[in-house]
Amino acid sequence: MVARRLLLRSPMRHAVASQRLDETADSGRKARQPRLVSKSVFEVRGSLLGIGRFDRPLAEAERRSLKKAWEGAVLPEVEDFEVGAKQVAFLTHTPRVEVAWRSIDSLLAAKSS
Repeated sequence: MVARRLLLRSPMRHAVASQRLDETADSGRKARQPRLVSKSVFEVRGSLLGIGRFDRPLAEAERRSLKKAWEGAVLPEVEDFEVGAKQVAFLTHTPRVEVAWRSIDSLLAAKSS
């Protein structure tokens, strides 16, 4: 009886139980929504180049989905758009770069919900 109580209180048992809880939580958890964690804007030959970095690499399906959604979005001020695993870039002639950032954020939110 005493041995059983000591076994139940042992740190090793706690570690194993804690690991199982973590595995269970991870298996039921939905992938978190990607977010832009940094945004940079550069002037290039009279245009503005916006580059944003994601907080995690996008899966191939997420990249395709974001690119498709972006192509269907009505943003006449954006001339070119590129999505990679770790970043997004766009080219515009207008100073309304913040509109493009908000659009990317909303497209990411819509695609992950």
